[in-house]
Amino acid sequence: MNTVLDWPDRVLVISQGDDATRWYYYKYELTAKVVNGYGGTWWGNDDYSSRWDSDFMNLVESLNWTLYDFEAVCTADSLTAYMEEKQIDYLLIDRADNYLEREFSSRFEAG
Repeated sequence: MNTVLDWPDRVLVISQGDDATRWYYYKYELTAKVVNGYGGTWWGNDDYSSRWDSDFMNLVESLNWTLYDFEAVCTADSLTAYMEEKQIDYLLIDRADNYLEREFSSRFEAG
C-alpha cells in the first residue's frame, strides 16, 4: 500500500475478518492519514444518534452480526456518504466476503 499512498491521503481501514488486531498494527505503518470509521448503524441520512466514531470498522449484515454485543451496520449508500463526508481517498479492506461482493461491488471499478 505504501507504494500507492502518500502522507496527505486519507484511508479508511475496514476489517471483514473476525479479529481486527492485525489491522491496529498495520494502521500504524501506513504512509497516509487513517480516518476513523464508525460503529453503530447509520443509513447515510442526517440522524447520527446511532453512529459513533470508532477506530475499528466493518461492513456487516445486522442479522449475521454476533461478534460483539452492539450492532455495526454499513450499507453501500452510507459508506459512500461517509467517504464523502470524511473526504476519504482510499479504502483498505482485509478480505472480500459474500456481503461485500453482493452489496458493495457495484461501487468499485470492475465490480
